[in-house]
Amino acid sequence: MKLRLLLLALAALGHTALNAADRTLVMIAGPLSHPPLMHEFRAGSMLLQKRLQGYPGLKTVLITNGWPTKEVDGQKVDDHSVLANADAVFIYSDGGARHLALQGDRLEVLRKIVARGGGIGFAHYAVEVPADKGGAEWKEWVGGYYESAFSCNPIWEADYKTLPEHAITRGVKPFKTKDEWYFNMRFRDGKVGVKDILVAEPSDAVRDGPYVHPKGPYAHIQAAKGRPETMMWAVERADGGRGFGFTGGHFHLNWQNDDQRKLVLNALVWLAKLDVPANGVVSAPVSDEEAYQNLDDKKKPAATAALPFFDGKTLAGWKNPYSWGKAEVVNGEVHLTGDKKFFLVTEKTYGDFVFEGEVLLPAGKANSGFMFRAHVEPNKVFGYQAEVDGDESRGWSGGLYDEGRRMWFASPIKGDAKSEAAFRERSKGAFKRDQWNTFRITCRGPKIKIEVNGVTVTDIEDSMDARGVIGLQHHGEKGQTYRFRNLRIQEL
Repeated sequence: MKLRLLLLALAALGHTALNAADRTLVMIAGPLSHPPLMHEFRAGSMLLQKRLQGYPGLKTVLITNGWPTKEVDGQKVDDHSVLANADAVFIYSDGGARHLALQGDRLEVLRKIVARGGGIGFAHYAVEVPADKGGAEWKEWVGGYYESAFSCNPIWEADYKTLPEHAITRGVKPFKTKDEWYFNMRFRDGKVGVKDILVAEPSDAVRDGPYVHPKGPYAHIQAAKGRPETMMWAVERADGGRGFGFTGGHFHLNWQNDDQRKLVLNALVWLAKLDVPANGVVSAPVSDEEAYQNLDDKKKPAATAALPFFDGKTLAGWKNPYSWGKAEVVNGEVHLTGDKKFFLVTEKTYGDFVFEGEVLLPAGKANSGFMFRAHVEPNKVFGYQAEVDGDESRGWSGGLYDEGRRMWFASPIKGDAKSEAAFRERSKGAFKRDQWNTFRITCRGPKIKIEVNGVTVTDIEDSMDARGVIGLQHHGEKGQTYRFRNLRIQEL
């Protein structure tokens, strides 16, 4: 009995000692970046930190809006003392040449943490650094990095069908999410010591682009079609420290995916050299209400009034990027004629806005559309299009078409009988053939809404493009004239 009491007492002392020596994880969330619900570094880090509160042996310190600072003589200067006792550092921020860890002497601060066996983790854009400044360190500390023009950054749905055995994957089930999943990292030579955590196979279409920036495609990425790619990896260094890179995290609402969230929570605990439970870190679901809390204030100045951006007299502010097709102003209307498909587009690009325009299709076979957030190349326009469908039997006016890319991918999904039927039901009677029809397109962040004559026929979220030109389409029917008028836009 006495022996049992002694063992219990020793166990209690051990628990007290563990609490007295908690591992400290410093989480650094980058400053404001990108449109709403993208690169929400602060809100995303707060969600993660909240779910690590009370984890045995772990103390978290969250720094928001960039590197820790303090005020000296009225000036903000770096406050490295916050990192003095860090056992692990996690950075979720923008990257590249302006990476917050590359400014001043911050790289040396991280180097000292690594030298004493500290953990280093980077998420999303923070995995990108220039090859000649940070590249060598990232390979040493976390196993690899995103190298501009070597790696690529398309938005795609990665399907993680299997997961390896590792502390980071404990309790995580196969999952898939649509994100700006970077791949083709610049790893250590031979990937020595690098453990793949998330691996999926991009489709040929993903490799063919476009990527987010630069648009690509890159020949070496296309040449690797069929090859699985690594989107998260981990290393255990010779100095005893640990590191990981996670390329997701572009879209804030993906933290609502229980498995993606558990994966990163596990990684943070592992990074701090604490045991990850057999079933992973248990965390409460992220509700819609919570997901929209603590977002960065990315509001633009108060919206301007809706203004005409066609003056009814000239095509000032518009251009035809094609070597064919005719655009002219007739009686206050824009008329497009030609015998091959072309688009008349704005010279200015638009992000968040409410657009209104009227269109009259010619008699006979005809099809048109309003391009928005679209992209322009010589003799090519691609991107989002609000369909203007002259085929009354099909009736897809107001549908969302992705010109030159995914085509009918959402509203409706071509070939999906249920999706097509649902679209026809909500759009029934909205479009009036052989009459002027008013289209209203509202874009705010990833939210896209298309109305036809006051009827909402498309209302979805998609984040392929955040900004681009407005365009008017001639579908290419020889001798046909497409007419547009009352074109107005209100930037939000």
